Amino acid sequence: MQHALNSRILIEQAKGVISESGEMTMDEAFATLRKCSRNNNLSLTKVATAVIDRTLGLGTLVPLKGIAGA
Repeated sequence: MQHALNSRILIEQAKGVISESGEMTMDEAFATLRKCSRNNNLSLTKVATAVIDRTLGLGTLVPLKGIAGA
């Protein structure tokens, strides 16, 4: 249960980063995270972590340094 809570916190933080930097709503930010996750066959938590760590470009959501574990 703690893992699920930690994942949710990461996802919420990433939504905030995307929303602020990308000038989009929180719903649009989540849709962007989800699309990137699905398109790259990565977990939502991995994508969220990459956004928070700034290893994923926010403008285009293209990996800048690569995503660990990808």
